[in-house]
Amino acid sequence: ISTWTHFTVDKSKSVIVVTGCDSGFGLATAQRLHELGFIVVATCLTPAGVENLAGKVSLAIRCDITKSQDISDLYKATVKIIENKEARLWALINNAGIAPSGFLDWMDIKYFRKVMDVNYFAVVEMIQTFLPQLKKTKNSRVINVSSMAGLTGFLNGGAYCASKHAVEGMTKCVRQELLTWNIHMANINPAFMKTPLIASSTHETSRIFDEASAEIRSQYNRENFERMTHLIEAVQEDPILVVNEIIRNVTVKSPQPVNAVGWQAFALRYVTTQPAVAQK
Repeated sequence: ISTWTHFTVDKSKSVIVVTGCDSGFGLATAQRLHELGFIVVATCLTPAGVENLAGKVSLAIRCDITKSQDISDLYKATVKIIENKEARLWALINNAGIAPSGFLDWMDIKYFRKVMDVNYFAVVEMIQTFLPQLKKTKNSRVINVSSMAGLTGFLNGGAYCASKHAVEGMTKCVRQELLTWNIHMANINPAFMKTPLIASSTHETSRIFDEASAEIRSQYNRENFERMTHLIEAVQEDPILVVNEIIRNVTVKSPQPVNAVGWQAFALRYVTTQPAVAQK
């Protein structure tokens, strides 16, 4: 039993579900929680991800969170662990996400739909599915790995920012609904972190651009968004900052709605919360 900020958590009886554990925040978080003594159920999109986590968590399971049947199977497997270990569901960590990027007129609508499916609708369905178990545990929590993109906007980020704005809006409402059952909700809000998600997103920008019509491509200078890519790569921060913030929200008494992580996020948070100055 460990005490964090005067809050006692029996880790050996506390199950935590983490999505998106093939790499990045999810992989590191799942392993860290397991090392701390929690019962960790980690989802991966690929068989290779499951194999990589074998023996490193209590259960690694393949799950496409955009498929209702996969989420249902995940829930049943989690309940089985809870019953076998006489445990309880302590936390649901919605980490899985994608970040296709591109300007509005050269980004096919399929990318907008896909990112909403993964980053928003799947998060909603995960919470709905696991809510019966969360209700059984006083002070349980839902932690969504959101982004500062949910609080602001940037070039190339229309699809991604929209999905994170949706997560932020949903959390503001559902957080109030769940207070009746003493269930906490928190969003983790990093900016650019050095993860495979950022790397794949920046590389995918060129591929998506190449899918656009010749007329659209003629209106843009590829070098401009390639410079943007290099700038993002230059300012990326250590992802361990995000992992540490997730862990903190797993164990603190009262997780906060917004948790800015890193110097970029703090700067953006400051800018976005300052009152507008009237122009003379």
